[in-house]
Amino acid sequence: MCLTCFRSFMAIPYNFWLTTGSLTAAAVMILLFYTYRDTMSNRVKIALIYGSIVLTVFPIFHYVYAKTCGSVMISCGKWHALLYSLMGSLGIALVALLLLTPLLVRWRKQRVQPGTDLDARVRMLATAVGVKVPRVYVKDSAQPVAYTVSHISPLIIISVGMLELLDQDELDAVLLHELGHIRQRTGLLKTARSMLRLMLPIAGFNAFGKELDEEESRADMVAAHVQGTTEHLLSAKERLSLFADEQAMPSSL
Repeated sequence: MCLTCFRSFMAIPYNFWLTTGSLTAAAVMILLFYTYRDTMSNRVKIALIYGSIVLTVFPIFHYVYAKTCGSVMISCGKWHALLYSLMGSLGIALVALLLLTPLLVRWRKQRVQPGTDLDARVRMLATAVGVKVPRVYVKDSAQPVAYTVSHISPLIIISVGMLELLDQDELDAVLLHELGHIRQRTGLLKTARSMLRLMLPIAGFNAFGKELDEEESRADMVAAHVQGTTEHLLSAKERLSLFADEQAMPSSL
């Protein structure tokens, strides 16, 4: 960015107040999120995170528009600049949410086909939890992992290693845990946090660890409620812990 060009841009009062106002509003949203994260719903958290991203990106679009509108023969009027800059900022957030996230998640993973045992199991458990049946993708990895991504259509990713390590009840507990995240919209919140860390690293958010622990506990409660016991969930966690310990041990020569 040309420093002289930027100074001339900011020397115009309208541009100065629009830029500082947008960045200030973004900072306020981040502060609200950080201050009241323990009492607000996930829906509000997501709105604040994406809102702060849009307002942070907005001045960049506005600057680019103001400097290029004449050369590309479009109106340089204030309202046109405001409208197109806002549309561009919203577009960035929406593309990241709706397109990039699911594409990255599905990369090199195979979708579970309808009619398979795993598909039928997920459908039954989703009905028990009371959520929309998610698409399930299997990751070709020996490492036992399972996680959820929620944007518009929720996804559950589970590895071959997880399917092979756990028995049926334990696997149900893990799937119920992930369905619990879907019910709480935790996956979408995690995605939003990741985007915020990437675009606004100065935000920090040191309290995410505690908040994630609380969300994991609530997802555990969903699994325990549906199964009527914590036995299978605890057993699954024990198996995963033993697997991790074995992987950490140095191999014998």
